[in-house]
Order: sequence, then structure tokens, then C-alpha cells
Amino acid sequence: MLRLTRALMALSLLLFSALHAAEWQFDKTHGVIVGVLKWKDASLSPFSDKMRKDRELHALLAKRGAKNIRLLIDSQGTKKAIETAVREAAAAAPADGTFFFYYAGHGIQVKGGAMIANADIDSNRESTGVSIRQIAELIAANFKGKFVILSGDFCYSGAFEQALKILAAKGKQVAVVASATASNTSSGNWTFTQTFIDCIAGSPFCDRNGDGSILLSEVNEDVAEAMKYRERQRNGFFLSGVDSSLKIATASGRKSANTGEYVIAPYEKRANPARIIARNGNKVTAEFYFYSEKKTATLDATQIKPFDFRSTPAGSKVRVLWNGKSYEAQVLKEEGGFHYITYTGFGPEWNEWVMADRIVAADTVLIEWKGKWYPGRILKKEGGKTYVSYEGFGDEWNEWVPASRLKKP
Repeated sequence: MLRLTRALMALSLLLFSALHAAEWQFDKTHGVIVGVLKWKDASLSPFSDKMRKDRELHALLAKRGAKNIRLLIDSQGTKKAIETAVREAAAAAPADGTFFFYYAGHGIQVKGGAMIANADIDSNRESTGVSIRQIAELIAANFKGKFVILSGDFCYSGAFEQALKILAAKGKQVAVVASATASNTSSGNWTFTQTFIDCIAGSPFCDRNGDGSILLSEVNEDVAEAMKYRERQRNGFFLSGVDSSLKIATASGRKSANTGEYVIAPYEKRANPARIIARNGNKVTAEFYFYSEKKTATLDATQIKPFDFRSTPAGSKVRVLWNGKSYEAQVLKEEGGFHYITYTGFGPEWNEWVMADRIVAADTVLIEWKGKWYPGRILKKEGGKTYVSYEGFGDEWNEWVPASRLKKP
């Protein structure tokens, strides 16, 4: 019995070690990448295709060895084409292979889940879209292997958790890396995909512990910070049967000390979220991200400021901004600056994670700047102008504005 116990312990340690040391096998990866930035349905606003990141992700994965990933762009991404591509790619994958699916574009919340907006969707007819459930069922029915990675840069992309549950029930090991939770809309920028690309490419900033390897858990940490600070958005990350120590890439170098943190910094005389990528004495290099383009600026260290997110305790009755209007809500829980709220009079499918900039206070106003409206607070009034602060930005960005640039939410 003692020998058997020792043998079982040795086997367990061996299996744990193998799992811990597992790597994404790019050369055995099959899958589909879909990027739709314009639609036949005029109610779905198009996105710019400037430096689009879906193509860049596809090219990077091919460079890493994943040469069996189908790419469907814009009009190619019809309902029939997506379903056919998923079915064929899943069937072609080897039993020891990995299946990868990624979508960028609009996501649509529907009863019992979410849909991706294929190029020929009619957003008023659910049957014309590709549901998350359909994607999962196609993979489950055709993929002989065990390991599935689902990723997406779209509203409600965390709904891939539904696919995870379907696939897990079929014995698959699943990782979901998404831009948003199942209940949240997503940024119109490429922030999530760019961060995912950076990690797969071996960015030292993704190597959170500096050991030279970029693990799945570190990808999530880097994505979570990018989405929180650049977009004030909570990402989606779920695992079933997959160890978070799965190696995604080897870091291309080591990041310098005291770099990698997110701050508020000026770019063209306006405060923006930025990441510190270099320091030299009292000078810092800040990296900004605008839609699909990185910009850098060298600044005095005194010009950068930390983020300042207000926290509202669970149980609080609040009003929450949604599409420029405010609605009664209650905070159910608070985690790391995010508040999980439920809207009064609406079902749980409308629950979402919001940051302080979406929670209305008595003095909250919307402030217009260059055609966009930003949440802020009234500090004082004098004559025909109002002195305001911008939510989440430091006092140095306070300014006097005319009544034409203010409105109540």
C-alpha cells in the first residue's frame, strides 16, 4: 500500500509538472478569426478599418506557427461563411490540437445569451445572427481535440462563458479571454486586441513576474489593467480544465524598473490614460493608445498623475449613466474600483459592472469637449461660466466652461 501511495504521489507530481509547463502549441492550432467592421444593417454603426487589429492578430499567429486559421473580413463574415468555417476548421484539427476562435465587431445581447453581428445580420431578427451557443455547438460536434481558446473584442464578449460551459460538458478544456463581461458593452477601440497581440508577441510588459515566460494568467492581468485604465471597462476571463500557468509566449526582454504602471498624462494639451514604458531621471516616456494607434510622449515626471477612482459601497442606492441618461440602480458589490449594479425595474440581464464615472452624484454633469461628453462635477459658478472637474482626472484638468458645454445626465 505504501509503494502504491508513493507511486500515485509521484504520478500526480509528474502530471502537475507537465500541466504547469504546458505551452500553447501554435503549430497544432486550427481555427477562425472573424473581423466585421461594417454591416448591411444600417442600424449598426461601422468602425474605421485604419490599422485594423484582426488582420494583425491573424498574421502574428501565422508567424508563431498557427497557419491553419481561416480569416474572414467584413463582407466575408456572413452567417453561413462563419458557421461553415468553424465547422470545417474544427473537423480538420488533430486530436492533440487546439481550436481557436476570435471575433471583432458588434455584439448583440439577446435573451439567454449573446450574438456576434455577422456582416449580413438583421439586428431585428435573432435568427439571422450567429449566437455564442451556435459557435459552441459547432465546435463540440466537430472538434476531436480537447483544448479550445475563445476570444473576442465586442460588446458582451464575456458571454463566451456560456460556450465554455457547453464545451466543458462535452469534455473540452476551455480558456476564454474577452474584452468585456457578459453584461457589459465594450469599447469601440482596439485596446483589448492590441494587448492580446502584445502578449502573444512577447512584450516584456506582459511578463508580470519577470521570469521570461508569459503565462495565460499574466495575459489576463495585462488585459485587465489595459481595459480598466484605458477604457474603464471590466474584461472577461474564464477557465475550465485549463491551468492558468499555460505558457503563451517567451518574453522578448525584461521591462525596466518602475515602468508598466498606468497614469493620467497630457497628450496634445488633454489628459489621457497612458502607460509608463521608460524612465530616465525625472523624465518619463508615456505610451498612449488612440483607437488602433500607439503614440508616445516624453514628459516631466511631475506631469503624470495617478488615477483616482471613487468607491461606492455595496447596498448603496445610486443613479447610473447609460447612453447619456441616468437610471436608478443599486450597487450589489464592489471590486477593485468596479461596481456591479442592478437597474431598478429592469431584469438581471441588464446588470453590469461600472466605474465611478458612470455613477451620478448630486453635482454630476456631462461636459462637452471636442464633440464628446465626459462625466464631471460642478465646483463653483461665477457669472455665466461654471468651474468643473472631470471624473477620474486630476485637479490640473479643471476648467471654466460656458453653459453650452454642460448638461445634466
